[in-house]
Amino acid sequence: MPGIARTGAHPAETSTNCAAHRLTGDGLAPWTLQSLRSPMDPRTQLHARLGTLDAEDAAGAHAQATVELDQQAVGRLSRMDALQNQAMAQAQARMRNAERQRIHAALKRLDDDEYGYCTDCGEPVEAKRLMADPTIPRCLDCTRG
Repeated sequence: MPGIARTGAHPAETSTNCAAHRLTGDGLAPWTLQSLRSPMDPRTQLHARLGTLDAEDAAGAHAQATVELDQQAVGRLSRMDALQNQAMAQAQARMRNAERQRIHAALKRLDDDEYGYCTDCGEPVEAKRLMADPTIPRCLDCTRG
């Protein structure tokens, strides 16, 4: 099956902080909203997003490190705050890894000429869904169940 060409923006142009994973009021991640505005093929967009995820991982590596429990260096409340920050950084890393897996699956579908087709029923995935998120594997009917 041939792939479907679509448009998208360079995800690296969007915010590389944790807000990139938060949803907007209409349920889309901010980098997907940007993808609706300028043309780029899905493979280029997916690879650019992988680069952004790698940069976010590098930036957040320190926050995921083991928290020092030295009573002299840090007070009890500061240690609790550091532990909470560490837990949040680890959760964000897990979300980036899940997104990375979705991207690799979409790239495999592109390689197999199955991109743009529902993985369940084989029907074309709606272009608007692919424009909003190029990693979407299923059509709206199959997603709804």
